Amino acid sequence: MNQTNLPLIIQQAAKAHFLDFYDQLTDGHVKVLLNNYDPDTGRQFGVLDFELAVDEVQLLCQLVGQRQFGQVPLSSDDDAGRMVRYWPYFDKTGEPRCKALVLRLEGSYRLTLHDGPARDAAGKLRPVPIQRDGKPGWVGEQIGINLKESDLIKLCMGLHDFITRYASLHPGWLTGLQRRKARPVASEAAHE
Repeated sequence: MNQTNLPLIIQQAAKAHFLDFYDQLTDGHVKVLLNNYDPDTGRQFGVLDFELAVDEVQLLCQLVGQRQFGQVPLSSDDDAGRMVRYWPYFDKTGEPRCKALVLRLEGSYRLTLHDGPARDAAGKLRPVPIQRDGKPGWVGEQIGINLKESDLIKLCMGLHDFITRYASLHPGWLTGLQRRKARPVASEAAHE
């Protein structure tokens, strides 16, 4: 069941979860949607989403496809075999919140989406930390799905092919995204 008005790129169904990737490429993102599924009733519930930047998707697909995700950190904030991305926002009442996407390789892959209250951490909004079952976690809702390596590789191949096709049908699209990302940096430097 499509819970957005966006075109579905690819979907992974598991015993009790659906993992969907939607086309939001005109904005430079892929929307990731993860929800619980009750096979007895056919009902989906507990939906969480996250917008992952196209360049992050491309890098992730490259590393997973070459089986290097567990060996190479994706950024200075990540460890090899672990990627965490944050999406801070304010809810309708103006309270700070933060969504997070975490992909871990611990024998198999585990993708977790989180949404909960946020607080300032070194000038950035981050999820409020807590202990969950003796392990570090965050306050709020979270849904996770375990993925076999072969399933994640198939998802990444589908995403890579879709992005490549989109870029070939929209010449200059990727260059335009890169310019939009660089523009705020250039304008900030001019004001210093």
